[in-house]
Amino acid sequence: MKKVLLLTNSGAPAFVAIKDNVMPLAKERGWAVHVFSVGSLGVSAPALIRAWSPDGCLVYAARPYGLRGNFGAWHSAIVTMNAPHPVRGVTSIVHDSGGTGVLAAHELTSLGLDNFAFFSNTPNLPWSNGRQKSFCRELNRRGRKVARYTDGPVGDWLASLPKPCGIFAANDLMAELITSEAFARGIAIPNDIMLLGCDDNPQICEHAEVSISSIRLDAPRCAALAVNALERIMDGKPYAGETIYGDIGITRRASTRAIAGHPPQIAAVLEYIRLNAFSGITTTDVLKQFSGSRRSMEYRFRKATGRSILEEIQSVRLAEVERLLSNPMVKISSIAYRTGYTSESFLSHLFKQSYGMSMREWRNQIRTI
Repeated sequence: MKKVLLLTNSGAPAFVAIKDNVMPLAKERGWAVHVFSVGSLGVSAPALIRAWSPDGCLVYAARPYGLRGNFGAWHSAIVTMNAPHPVRGVTSIVHDSGGTGVLAAHELTSLGLDNFAFFSNTPNLPWSNGRQKSFCRELNRRGRKVARYTDGPVGDWLASLPKPCGIFAANDLMAELITSEAFARGIAIPNDIMLLGCDDNPQICEHAEVSISSIRLDAPRCAALAVNALERIMDGKPYAGETIYGDIGITRRASTRAIAGHPPQIAAVLEYIRLNAFSGITTTDVLKQFSGSRRSMEYRFRKATGRSILEEIQSVRLAEVERLLSNPMVKISSIAYRTGYTSESFLSHLFKQSYGMSMREWRNQIRTI
């Protein structure tokens, strides 16, 4: 049995998602994987290497606080994931930040906006710069200009933007700052500002002043590439496969739900559905919360969103089904209950009808190298 260390200095949800996908892949290969957080309590990566003498190491977010150094001196097979800077001689699996910026531009332009901005308060980080450059380049290609935050009070910058404006924040933590500053200035989200984050951190996105729409990184792909690379390197074979992974989709929440000019009641219905879809609500339950006749409300909702209330409920549920399927630690048999369906067979039928494959086939597909 090969011994592998999974090292990180981050407890971010992005790492947790990747770890959850690494573990079953490692189990399939018969590896014993030990996870360590380095840099805290005086624990350093070199000390762990000396103590454990592993066959290989998967290193997430290689940077200071215990992960920086001469990896060649570790005398183990090494693969890094999401390292801020390339490590000479070490295979590194990296996220396609450029692709994320393009995806963000497509999402925000699809909302019918004319004004756009990019926000990052941590300049000169490669992943942030990559997202900014590709976001601006794609919008410039479409004949749109992008306002960029440089320094000074964030609230003043938000107030200066033309409204309505679509803002892409470099990550969810920065998007949360935008929601706080906007709330303090009386700037309405999503009517004045439509906001898109990145990393889909539910601890941040679901608890901000307004829930934040966010781009989901393809954690299953990252894990699969890293495990495949490490397996070859531990077997003494060169790895010449893919080293870049992208995004798996967008989790849409209240920060981009309303389109400029839509009645506030439609935005309220959308938010009610988002918050309650997994509790098993029906169209009747939704309509009871709002004034007006059923026929009138259904008509207004379809005219505003292009779909019925039931279709919106199913859309929110299926997005969560996708998210749960992307985590191999979640049992498929538990997903129907967790997403508001009373029948596992009904969800199986609906999923196959919508995606052209079973949930198991979908899960296996996203794990395929």
